[in-house]
Amino acid sequence: MDHVRSERRRGEYFARILPEQYAWQYACETASPHDVMSARQSLGSIDDALSALPKQTRHIFLLNRIHGRSFSEIAGVFGISQRAVAKHMARAVAACEKVV
Repeated sequence: MDHVRSERRRGEYFARILPEQYAWQYACETASPHDVMSARQSLGSIDDALSALPKQTRHIFLLNRIHGRSFSEIAGVFGISQRAVAKHMARAVAACEKVV
């Protein structure tokens, strides 16, 4: 009896949901081969741009963007000011934006 009751309630619930509310419609579409190739090329360009940066600038960028460290944490590790960290980050972001 409980199973029948729950199935009926489930049916009533789904009957009230609009088609645009289904979660499957918000799932990511499969990327086309062209999109995959374009993304790989962009990633390669960014990697090259980061490799061309001075070692400290690259390290600061990776600590912030990949490892999620704050400017104050990075400043403490390198023994520099937060303003200097911000300048390194600006230089690295500009280099990435230039190639994309």
